[in-house]
Amino acid sequence: DRERFWYLALLSMLPVASFLSENSANANVGFLLIFLAGAGLLFSSPDLAGGEDSDASQNPKWSYLGGILLGIAAVIKIMPAILGLFLLARRNFRAIGSAVLTGLLCLIVPILYAGWSLNLQWHLDWYDLMINTYSQYGVVRPYANNQTISAAFSKLFVAGSDPDKQAMAGLPLLFHSLEDLGTTGAFWLRTAIKTFVYSLIVAVTALAFLFSFRRKFLRPDRRLARVYFVQALILVSLLVSGVSWFHAYSLLLIPLAFRLFGSEPLLTQEKWMIGLIAFSGLGNMLFGGHLRDLLAMYSVHAWLMFILCVWSILFTLRIMRKETEYV
Repeated sequence: DRERFWYLALLSMLPVASFLSENSANANVGFLLIFLAGAGLLFSSPDLAGGEDSDASQNPKWSYLGGILLGIAAVIKIMPAILGLFLLARRNFRAIGSAVLTGLLCLIVPILYAGWSLNLQWHLDWYDLMINTYSQYGVVRPYANNQTISAAFSKLFVAGSDPDKQAMAGLPLLFHSLEDLGTTGAFWLRTAIKTFVYSLIVAVTALAFLFSFRRKFLRPDRRLARVYFVQALILVSLLVSGVSWFHAYSLLLIPLAFRLFGSEPLLTQEKWMIGLIAFSGLGNMLFGGHLRDLLAMYSVHAWLMFILCVWSILFTLRIMRKETEYV
């Protein structure tokens, strides 16, 4: 009913309240991404929020619409593109196809007012900046509020990552100048970052292909496996990105809402999971400036989200092994 809907909606937003607030303060596109990605997932897989999946399977237009919304989201910010792995796991090729076509269409729409040459130049400039430039760096903009794996390593070990706040936090732990870092130190730092990043990417990609061959993944009693796989994908996209400010984690509202709108009772470990998110997602409103900066410099949120990501993957696998507990 309507009262239950608004109650659960408010409950879902509480753990990420500060992230949502920062989106408002920065006039960020986060709200648009939440809407596009969340609605896209719901249209392509209505059972994620506890609804019936029959409508999507019997009426292909909902899958196409879901793919269109996800395609638009991926064009605005590349991070939602990882949700294509969820569509693959569900073998929803209609949604995958419409997402790809929508993305391509969005890339050529500027031709209508800019022409072929200028539109092509824009895309070449973007490719040169994002691929030929930023991809060559192991770390990008490792400031306090950047809560990614690469920024976490840089703030802990490399001098100059955030000159204004690093000394206040007693950092870096090892290399107190770029000369101390040297070629050998830079090599091992890049290796450590890439090990974490590629391990997460390979893990969720392998799971997506594995689930695509397992019909059990689509069963009604495996809804939680689908919800937590979505959560794992979102966390991977945020952690391996070059830059993920605190407010980017507002995307966690999507799996939180999917989980709470379901009928299954919350397990104790799931409550701890929500607590991990709320530590920063609600705590940032409560922590004082100095404490907040200290936690940000040590990337406490990023490491908690890494733990949550691993937990989401393991919990997904655990649910897939169960036979009757989640019916």
